[in-house]
Amino acid sequence: MKKLSFIGLAAMTILFGACTNSEPFDPNGGGSSTDYTQPAGQGTESDPYNVSAALVHNMDSSEVWVKGYIVGQVAGADLRADAQFGPEFTGAVYDDGGVAKQGTNLLIAAKADETSTSACLVVQLSTGQIRDVLNLVENPTNDGKEVMIKGQLIKYFGAAGLKNTTAAKFEGQDLGETSQPSGTPQGDGTQNNPYNIAGAAAQNNSGAFAWVKGYIVGQVAGSSLNEDAEFEAPFNGQTYDDGTVAEQGTNLLIADSPSETNTSNCIVVQLPSGDLRTALNLVNNPSNDGMEVTIYGSLVKYFGANGLKECSCAIFNGQTIGTLPGEPVNPGNLEGDGSKTNPYTAADVVTLNSNGASGWVKAFIVGQIAGKSISENAEFDAPFTIPDGSQRGTNLLIAADANETNTDNCIAVQLPGNAVRDGINLPEHPEMDGKEVMLYGSIEKYFGTHGVKNVTCAIVDGVTYGTDPGEGGGDTPTGNVVFSETFLNGSLGDFTAYSVVGEQVWGIDTRYGAKMSGYVEGTNYPNEDWLISPAIDLSGKASATIVFEHAINYADMANLTNNHTLWVSDNYNSGDPSTATWTQVTIASYASGNSWTFSPSGDCVVPSQYLKAGVRLAFKYMCDDTASSTWEIKNLNVYAE
Repeated sequence: MKKLSFIGLAAMTILFGACTNSEPFDPNGGGSSTDYTQPAGQGTESDPYNVSAALVHNMDSSEVWVKGYIVGQVAGADLRADAQFGPEFTGAVYDDGGVAKQGTNLLIAAKADETSTSACLVVQLSTGQIRDVLNLVENPTNDGKEVMIKGQLIKYFGAAGLKNTTAAKFEGQDLGETSQPSGTPQGDGTQNNPYNIAGAAAQNNSGAFAWVKGYIVGQVAGSSLNEDAEFEAPFNGQTYDDGTVAEQGTNLLIADSPSETNTSNCIVVQLPSGDLRTALNLVNNPSNDGMEVTIYGSLVKYFGANGLKECSCAIFNGQTIGTLPGEPVNPGNLEGDGSKTNPYTAADVVTLNSNGASGWVKAFIVGQIAGKSISENAEFDAPFTIPDGSQRGTNLLIAADANETNTDNCIAVQLPGNAVRDGINLPEHPEMDGKEVMLYGSIEKYFGTHGVKNVTCAIVDGVTYGTDPGEGGGDTPTGNVVFSETFLNGSLGDFTAYSVVGEQVWGIDTRYGAKMSGYVEGTNYPNEDWLISPAIDLSGKASATIVFEHAINYADMANLTNNHTLWVSDNYNSGDPSTATWTQVTIASYASGNSWTFSPSGDCVVPSQYLKAGVRLAFKYMCDDTASSTWEIKNLNVYAE
C-alpha cells in the first residue's frame, strides 16, 4: 500500500508540474514562443482580449475584440509552410497561375517581432475596407503595427483564428462598422426628395447612387477622420509624405446641422478632381462652410465612416455643378463616336461622364500614377516608378496635349494584366511617353476622375497590343438595333430576374451592369438564376444577332461555358423558366473567367426558327458550393436585318 501511495504521489507531482509549466497552451499545436504574455482583457471594445487570451478562449465562436501586433500573413493553404513574416509579402498563387492582388488574412501576436505561428492568431480579413486597409500585400508597412479587430473566435487554417471580422481600429481609423448619425432618416434619395444625413447613413453604405442633402461643416485634412477633421477656418490642404501641401481640399464633411462638430453625425464626401472639387473644396472656398449643398454619388464607406464617393453632380448656391445623372449626352457635343475610324477624344471622355459606354479613345500618353492617389502620385517624366506590389506599370495618364502635366486635364487609363499592359506600361517602356495612342475600353471613373477601364486593345505607331474587338468577337453586326439595354442606369430595365435555386439573385451595379454571384461572405452557395428579357419582335427579319460585353471572375474554369449561358424562347410568359421551351444560343467569345476585364461576346446568332414576334432572350447563371463566379453583363444590343 505504501508503494502504491508513493507511485500515486509521484504521478500527481508530475501532473502538477505539467499543469504549472510556464509555457503557454498552444491551440495550434507545435512549438511555443518564449516570453509568454499572460492572458488579459474581457474581449470588449473598451477592454479587448490580448492575443494570449484569444488563444485560450479560441474556437468558442464568441464575437470579441482582440488587440495585437501585425506580424505576418499566410500566403497559401498551409499555415506553417506558407506563413510570411516579412519584409516581403506576396499574394496567394491560384491554380491557374494567377496571383492575388490582396492578402486575405493576417497573423497577429502579442509581440511585434513574433515569428512563431504557434504564438499567433490567424485573422480573416473580410472583403472591403478592412481588407483594403490592413492586408500586407498592398500595405507592407503595416507589419509590426498594433491593431484591434472584432470577429468570431473560430478555427482558421486549422489553428486558432478570428473569422467573420466586422470592425477594426488601426492608426486612428475606425474600419468596418460605423456609428450612425442621430436624427430621423428622411428622403428617398431622388433629386426631388434627397436623403438627409441620417437617411443616407440608414442605407448602410450599400453602394447605391443617390442624392444627399446637408450643410457643409468641414473637411478631413489628413488620413484619419477622428484626428484630422477640421470644422472651422483656416482649412488646410493635406500634407504629403514629401512635405508638400495639397493646393485643394479633396473632401467635405456634411451634416444635418450647419453647426455640427461631431464626425459621427456627418457624411464624408469625396470630391473628384474637376469642377466639383474646384467649386466646393474648403481650402480654396472657406466661405462655403455652413452652406447647404445637395450632392449625387455612391453611398459607400469613406475614411471608415458613412461616405459618398464617385460624386458627379452637385446643386449649390442655385447652380448645378457637373452633369445631372441620366442627363443624355448630346451627340452634337462629341467630336468622335467611339468607332475605330472616329474615336472619342479626351474631351469626349469628359463629356460622356463615366457612362460605361465602350469604344475607342485617341489621345497622347503623358504619364502614369505610381500609387493610390492621382494628386500625390502622378508622374509625368521618366524614370517612371513601378507601384508597390506590382511587377510593371498598371495605368496611364492620357491627354489632348502631349505636354500636359495637370492631372485635371488628364484621363486615367487602367491597364489590366494583359498584352496591353505588357506592351505600353511606362516603367518598362518609357519611350511611349508623349506618343499618340488608340485605346479600346469602357468610359468609367478611375482614381476618382474621368477614366478608361477594362482596356483590351491599344495601337501605338501602327503596332497593335492586345486583341482588336473586331477580331475573334466579330465586327459590329449588320442590321439595325431592335432591342437595347445597357444595365448601367441603376435597374435591370424590363428584364426579369428569377431564382430557381439559391437565395442570391441577379442585381445591378451602375458601373458594371447586371451582376450575379453565389458567393456571400466567404461561402459559396449553389444557385441557378435566370435574367429574362421582355418580348422582342423579330418577325420579318432574315437574321438576328445578340451582342454584349461581359466579365467573369473566380470561375470554375472547367465549367466556364456550362455555368454562363445564353438562351432564347418563343413561349415564355412569366414565372419559372422551366414552364417554357428554351434553345441555347452559343456565346461566341467568353470572358477570361479570372479577371474583372470586360470582353465583347462576339456575334451570338439567334436560330432562324426564332425570327418571329414574342421572342425572349435569357442569361442563365449556375454555380455549386465549391465555386461561384461573379458574372457581369452590360451594353446588350440585338441587331436584326
